[in-house]
Amino acid sequence: MAAVSQWRFKPWTITADEPAQIMDYRLDQEQPIHINKTLERLKCGDIGRAALNTADTSWVDLPVFRWTRSYLAHSLSPTQMPDEKRLALIAKLNASVHSIVRRCNAHPASRYVRFLPEEIRVLL
Repeated sequence: MAAVSQWRFKPWTITADEPAQIMDYRLDQEQPIHINKTLERLKCGDIGRAALNTADTSWVDLPVFRWTRSYLAHSLSPTQMPDEKRLALIAKLNASVHSIVRRCNAHPASRYVRFLPEEIRVLL
């Protein structure tokens, strides 16, 4: 972040020979750009398959939960959601992981968001 904040750019002049370009700079290439849309569509069966190869004590580290925490941590400004509430939601998600995975295993055709705590689900 410190390095990125020091980057300097020349203004881009758009011409027929040099059309506008969109650059995507991300630190976490594994996480989809529109993570909330990805999370909304994610099926429980995908989570169940990922959990099969992971010790239940490590389910909290599955990509889906990392992505959800990242969304909660970075998608809303502090004026939209104070840090205390954001941290409380992340703690609630972490505490719900085992229940979410078990419920997803029981309903593989359901969507992941169905089993999120309500206050997290509405933010997606």
